[in-house]
Amino acid sequence: MVNCPNCGKNLIDDAVFCTRCGWSLKTDVAPFPKHRFDQAGKSLENWYDRTFGILGPLLASLLFLIIVRLVIEIVRSSGTDVLEMDEITSVLLLYLLPLFCITLLSNYTSYFARKSKNFRIFSPLLHAIAFVLVLWVVAQILSALHDRLEVENLATAATSMENALPGIFVFILLLGYVFLALNMSKEQKKKS
Repeated sequence: MVNCPNCGKNLIDDAVFCTRCGWSLKTDVAPFPKHRFDQAGKSLENWYDRTFGILGPLLASLLFLIIVRLVIEIVRSSGTDVLEMDEITSVLLLYLLPLFCITLLSNYTSYFARKSKNFRIFSPLLHAIAFVLVLWVVAQILSALHDRLEVENLATAATSMENALPGIFVFILLLGYVFLALNMSKEQKKKS
């Protein structure tokens, strides 16, 4: 039996890689990078932040706006056979600007959380607000569709969603702060 030098798992004598962490047990082979995927994501974020700077979140939100608008127009033009499709797409277009503002809030929250360690404390709160605002917009869309299409189930769904928003906000807020605490403790362990 041989032990993995990285994680300490007991392995068979002729093992080439650790079955738990993937570490190479051969001495003539370079070890498997430990945080390869994390580093790739970080380098992409760093490139994005270096290239666009403070305008990056605005450009991402504008890209979201353009893509959603194109999808709505494609659905509108391809759904000429369905009578309700024009009503549905017109309601979606009414709520496109609030969705753009919510994505702007979310993107800038993520940007400032990456840039400032002090801002990370507010990040879960702002993300929870953005998530609840998205659900509120969805409830408003369902309510507007109920008014235009006269489907009773849509009003019930909209009312249920609006009634659940405070509980969802608290749950998302707690979840965000738990993840923030876990990430901060992981960063503390890396520093020491």
